[in-house]
Amino acid sequence: MFWLFLGLTILSIIILIAGMVWTLATSGQTQRRNKEEVGKKMVADMMRDDLTKNEVILGTDFKGKATGLKSEATFSFADIKAAVQAGQWQSVLPILLALGGMLGLFLFGPMALWFGIESKLVAGLLMVVALYAIIRTIISFARA
Repeated sequence: MFWLFLGLTILSIIILIAGMVWTLATSGQTQRRNKEEVGKKMVADMMRDDLTKNEVILGTDFKGKATGLKSEATFSFADIKAAVQAGQWQSVLPILLALGGMLGLFLFGPMALWFGIESKLVAGLLMVVALYAIIRTIISFARA
């Protein structure tokens, strides 16, 4: 049983990654920047973070170029539900794959641990947490 659930967990991880990559490739907005502004912003952010830690910073000046890459895609449960109900499930298939992979990971991962490790308490606690996350996700999707 352990090998079955381990295989299903690995398959879920692959589906999750494929869904996320496909979602970013088809629906995401990717911003690439390669200028001095990126480097200056990075240094300013690091300085701001260091100041919040109450550390003393000597003056720094960024002279050069840096590369920045930012990718994001957002979907709400209401958008996904509306697309599926309208029969346009192909447009949200990538995010459905990612959600299915995540739910599979939450379901099969703790089951693999249950059969794979001797400490049933740890495996049981992980299973309870994973089931809670699955149930909350399903309730949120149903309410959307």
